[in-house]
Amino acid sequence: MNPKLSKSSGSTATGVEIGTILSTFLTGYVSDHYSFAPILIAASLIPFGAMVLVMFLIRNTKASEEGLVRRIWYFSRKENGW
Repeated sequence: MNPKLSKSSGSTATGVEIGTILSTFLTGYVSDHYSFAPILIAASLIPFGAMVLVMFLIRNTKASEEGLVRRIWYFSRKENGW
């Protein structure tokens, strides 16, 4: 087994577990002191934020220019003057 892969898998799993613990704690705190409305609003904004990040971070590559994958038409820097 690759030691680098093992370290990265362990670090990722640790980060996921810490995030799970913190999100559970914050959900309980917010629902006790306020209501579930802020939790539902945050839960609906997180996927939207992820979509925005994907839209801005995905770029056309050499493979899309050669026709191997579909070209992302709305983020072509050459056509939009970016």
